Amino acid sequence: MTSTRNKFLLALVALVLLATYAAAVKGDCTVENCATCLEEDATKCAECKPGYKRTDAGQCEAISCDVPNCATCLEEDATQCAECKPGYKPTDAGTCEEISCDVPNCATCAAGSTTQCAECKPGYKPTDASTCEAISCDVPNCAMCLEEDATKCKDCNAGYKVTDAGTCEAASDAAAAPHSGVAAVAALAAAVVAYAL
Repeated sequence: MTSTRNKFLLALVALVLLATYAAAVKGDCTVENCATCLEEDATKCAECKPGYKRTDAGQCEAISCDVPNCATCLEEDATQCAECKPGYKPTDAGTCEEISCDVPNCATCAAGSTTQCAECKPGYKPTDASTCEAISCDVPNCAMCLEEDATKCKDCNAGYKVTDAGTCEAASDAAAAPHSGVAAVAALAAAVVAYAL
């Protein structure tokens, strides 16, 4: 019985050694950006990952794309676009052209659309219909409200100044009362410099 057990253990050790040797010979694929290496040589690629092409030496190099505004060129031709960047669409000639946006006051249309806005111009907000409408300003004597809040003023009309609460109050001296926060900082800085001299 000991003899059978020893034979079994020797056979098991032999299988482990054989498996270890096979793994060492085959090895893991060591080629960067390679999807599948050659079975007989883990240092040479059989198939590269998307966006890469196989060189004669069995390595993978990035496919250069010579088409402006193209996200991915055809693998076999760097002068033909397969997929354009957002905001562009492919042409029959293999190039990319800008998608025109037909939505008034829209800064950027939704990808692949000319009638749905993704981002409105300053002073406008998106609607449920993917168009843009003017941001209403509910603050008296306000020239422009904050984009995100129509109840707070960003810039007041001449003769008024922005308060900490985002409203507009009459300035005692229009020249001394700046119209916006940036102008207030500039006026304060000028006063400090004048005092220091």
